[in-house]
Amino acid sequence: MNAQRPVQTPRRETASHGDGVTRLVPSAYEAPIDGPPVTASTYVANAVRTEILRGVFRLGARLDQQALAQRYNVSIIPVREGLKLLEAQGLVRTEQRRGTYVAELSVQELTEITLIRERLEGLAVSLATPRIPAATLDILEELNTRMDNVRDDDPPSVWRDLNREWHFVIYSASGAALLLQMIGTLWDRTSIYREVLANTPTVRCASVAQHAEVLGELRRGDAAGATRAIRRHVRRGQRDMRVAEIGFGTNEK
Repeated sequence: MNAQRPVQTPRRETASHGDGVTRLVPSAYEAPIDGPPVTASTYVANAVRTEILRGVFRLGARLDQQALAQRYNVSIIPVREGLKLLEAQGLVRTEQRRGTYVAELSVQELTEITLIRERLEGLAVSLATPRIPAATLDILEELNTRMDNVRDDDPPSVWRDLNREWHFVIYSASGAALLLQMIGTLWDRTSIYREVLANTPTVRCASVAQHAEVLGELRRGDAAGATRAIRRHVRRGQRDMRVAEIGFGTNEK
């Protein structure tokens, strides 16, 4: 039966640059590749998550279960179970007698996510500061330069992926896998909003400058300074999203 057949699973990107450190970058952007067998419901959850984060399914869009079953060549049961997994992660919402929709964030939810991200990402940076190799700091410098060179006519995904890699190279150096997973989940919740902001040159420019500030503190080995810098950076991102007023829901539908 479809619900039991082995399927491919989206990979989690790892970055290794010859510095002896392999960094896990939690991401749902990559296309499925061969990997350990997963259940059909997990396969559906991974596939829908990937397409939400890529913008195939937009904020507030209705997710028709029958259409998804046909799209992913599975029965309706793993689709239903997969959507429940995504609902638990906050990526979709189900309304009784109306269906399942790609979740939109209210301003209150965005504020709460930002408060949590500040603390978790600040902790990750604090743990990473004494552990991160000099070669990895050079990689961060290179990534930030590439972000600074992103053109206005580049797809938003170019900035999105570079930005995510920059952050998670640092967080992976913390050595705290569970912390990394929690941060990744919160990033997924706001990924679409971040991609919209990637179209704004002033936002990109400010982010590059803030990254440079964090990197400077990391090079000095100042954990407290790096923590303060990353927390300011997270707060700035929330302000940019609120000023842009992009697709915030009310949760009153």
